[in-house]
Amino acid sequence: EGSDQHRGWFQLSLLPALGATGVPPFRQVLTHGFVVKPDGTKVSKSDKEYVTATQEIERHGADLLRLWVCSVDYQGDIPASPQMIQEFGDKYRKIRNTLRYLLSNLYDFNPATDARPIPLNSLDGWAWAELDQLIVNVREAYDAYQLHRVFRLLHDFCAVQVSAIYGNAMKDRLYCESPDSPLRRRTQTVMHRMVVSLSKLLAPMIVFTADETWEHIQHKPAGESDCPSVHLTLLPEPSGVEVSDPQREEWKLLMELRDQALMQLDRLTRQIGKYKALDAEIIYRVDDDELRRRLQAYGPDLEDIIGAGYHSFAEKAPQGPAVSVELVDRRDKYKACARSWKRRPDVGADPQYPDLSLRDAAAVKARR
Repeated sequence: EGSDQHRGWFQLSLLPALGATGVPPFRQVLTHGFVVKPDGTKVSKSDKEYVTATQEIERHGADLLRLWVCSVDYQGDIPASPQMIQEFGDKYRKIRNTLRYLLSNLYDFNPATDARPIPLNSLDGWAWAELDQLIVNVREAYDAYQLHRVFRLLHDFCAVQVSAIYGNAMKDRLYCESPDSPLRRRTQTVMHRMVVSLSKLLAPMIVFTADETWEHIQHKPAGESDCPSVHLTLLPEPSGVEVSDPQREEWKLLMELRDQALMQLDRLTRQIGKYKALDAEIIYRVDDDELRRRLQAYGPDLEDIIGAGYHSFAEKAPQGPAVSVELVDRRDKYKACARSWKRRPDVGADPQYPDLSLRDAAAVKARR
């Protein structure tokens, strides 16, 4: 009900019930503000610019309007206009395109036969833990009726964790590794859990998009394969994987190094002009032997995290920090692989495929 009912039937029903029974006549009360014009003035049906919800649904579809409503803090008055709803379309499309991207990379994945364990010391492990935290936060927000927080959490996860970081980093292995590569299958394992979880978490808000996504998941989780609609399933639960504080600090360090590398890539682009990260080598300068050993376990994640062609380790600079990264242009030193376009020192090492890196040569052989 609207906030005007604080002095209306909420109050009229509350006082007699308390006097007669000593308890409120309702379990919970949820009130909201009113839809107003962008300048805060009252909306009147006699206004020329007055637009109904039905008209907005005909223009943009029900899901976009539902998502916009969920995105605003209903506890106060809600400024609205057709232009505001139209501009909100970019946020809806970001979510929808993220779901499409995840689905498009699962065309040959069956979790019953292809799923792989997810090591924590990997970008896959980071993404798995980020999804766990998202599930916890979204469920808490739904329980508290904080729909605007649910929207922000889900939109930001799609825009940042999936699109900007994880999705970009995993492109090389998804497209260039051999189909049954452990790295590729590991990433698909994470993406399958992501799309299943996101479709369920989004279902209360964008009901049609979530159901459409559910229909296109080829292999649904055990116990839900016969569910014809996502609305017949329960919200997802966290995986229960415990992550230590040192592991979280390690991920935090890796993201800080990623930010450093992206700043250097931006400088290279401004200096050189058109420039690709695939032409660069990312050098990790680490002073501590134990930390160097732990970072080395991430393997190709260390170059894929920014889309670089190659990664290596070196001693820290004499006056430099204990841990840092350096991005170096390798167009004059390494050949570019004709398949992945990564510049690497092992391009041409396989005499059968002189224009491919060893990884890509092995992937081509695996397909024959």
